[in-house]
Amino acid sequence: MFHLFSLLTLVLVQNENMKKDVIQIIKDIKIEENKWSYKLFVPSKDLFKKNECRDFIRQYMKSAGTVSNLHEFTCVLDKDDFEGIDALRYQHIVFTYFLGLAIYDKCTSIQKAINDKFCDSEEYKSALRYHQEARFPYLWFLICLFHDLGYQYEKKTINSDKEYEEYEKLHSRLMLSEPPHQLSELKGVPEHYTIDDLIKSYYIYRAKIGKKYDHGICGGLHLFYTLCSIRRDKKKSVQQEPDDILWNDELEKIFALASSIVLCHNIYLPKEQDYEKYSNYNLNKLVELSKQVRSDMYKYPYKMEDYPVFFLFCLVDSIEPIKVVKDVNLLHNIFWDIQEDSITVSTNLTCGCKDRILQNASNLKDWLCKTKTEDCSVTIKF
Repeated sequence: MFHLFSLLTLVLVQNENMKKDVIQIIKDIKIEENKWSYKLFVPSKDLFKKNECRDFIRQYMKSAGTVSNLHEFTCVLDKDDFEGIDALRYQHIVFTYFLGLAIYDKCTSIQKAINDKFCDSEEYKSALRYHQEARFPYLWFLICLFHDLGYQYEKKTINSDKEYEEYEKLHSRLMLSEPPHQLSELKGVPEHYTIDDLIKSYYIYRAKIGKKYDHGICGGLHLFYTLCSIRRDKKKSVQQEPDDILWNDELEKIFALASSIVLCHNIYLPKEQDYEKYSNYNLNKLVELSKQVRSDMYKYPYKMEDYPVFFLFCLVDSIEPIKVVKDVNLLHNIFWDIQEDSITVSTNLTCGCKDRILQNASNLKDWLCKTKTEDCSVTIKF
């Protein structure tokens, strides 16, 4: 009896040790530099101070050899006014990066799905061979550290009824003049994004209804074409051996994968009251999916097994808490228990943020995956 009691106590203690506040989770993954960092890159900044997250992004880009060429993005990193992007947004970008890596490290189901589909697959393994020691962090860096920099476009209000036509101009201006790759086929995201020009239709919907450019679509397009231009320029300017892999053509497969996820991450399934508006803008496929998700017969369209990187990004971007609490000190009161195939979000906050933190996790059941809600916690099932 004593032995059984001791065993149960040990299990409870081990489970409790898996539950950590968000700040500690970020600190734990950050201290293991081999799990996230490029060689020779050692950030000196405190990531829990708002204004220093922008410097972290800039330093990381520099270590990747891209900062001097990413004009469309880095212009926003070099101005004191942040081009309309506040410091909190940069904090969210950096926290999303580290929290996603923590989940990848601890959730073996997600890690296996990502490795099988991408990092260890024949299609992508060759493209990632220069980044053998950090294959997933390299891909994750491209997605996370760029995913919201498109806000510099969304912050611009559209005043003219004709400005929504800028999508074609934007796309044609960015189009590369030559192969090997174009962003004509999205990678790593559900097939419905490629049906009947859904991306263009959603861009027009946002422009006409909200008078805004969609930051995901603008950011994703810019990211792909800018990275490809950098790679091609670098390849021409450096002396390469025939088998050199630093700026190889296959890298554009990785650029396409990262850019597709950025491009699609802000496209939402409609709520019931928005069905008619979506249909009016040729977004019937999203209406159909929304109706099916709400039926008992349908499986989620963003399944982890099929789209594991997109799934992980949608998950982390949705539950990363700094956007809600806005005060980094409050993250000590928000806990994640990361298990092999689930995450339990809990909090001992007493302010109004408590309900929003739990609701963001619970809302995943409406479009991404199953959840179970208890008194002060929500368990997210993969």
